[in-house]
Amino acid sequence: MSKTEIIIFSKNRTLQLKSLLTSIRHCSDILEDQITVLYTSEPDIPYDQLIDEFHCTFVLQEAFLDDVKRIVDNADSSYICFMVDDLIFRDLFSLRGIESFMDHNGDMDCFSLRLGRNIQDGKEPEFSSRDGNIIVWDTSEALGTTWKYFWEISGSIYRKDLVSKYLRK
Repeated sequence: MSKTEIIIFSKNRTLQLKSLLTSIRHCSDILEDQITVLYTSEPDIPYDQLIDEFHCTFVLQEAFLDDVKRIVDNADSSYICFMVDDLIFRDLFSLRGIESFMDHNGDMDCFSLRLGRNIQDGKEPEFSSRDGNIIVWDTSEALGTTWKYFWEISGSIYRKDLVSKYLRK
């Protein structure tokens, strides 16, 4: 049983969403019932075919912040993963392995599926390694000044209590 709720944001991009969901099927141990897709749609860009093909929960966006809060509050999980519909995985990864890593490293607030030594935030972070192949760095000095907001939503996993606390602000 997974400890992570995956929330994918999609706006009128069914082809990109299909590519992401297909890559998740092939590159990870994520189950479709762990995924909630929060989407907006135009009449000429229907999501019906994706809703039929994938066994995710599809939520038509009504009020974005309220919708996100509701999804997070109703998630029976320890972690929340945010993704956007134009993300595609090309390498294998294990969500169960990431959950185990987060469980054993309580000082880690976030696990990114795409960031690594490629990041800079005014200066290069001091990288270290845990568990052999996991790169870690401390973001407390800059706290997301590169992105101008707290969350990086292109494939990052956060502790649910941190997400809930931030959404209440």
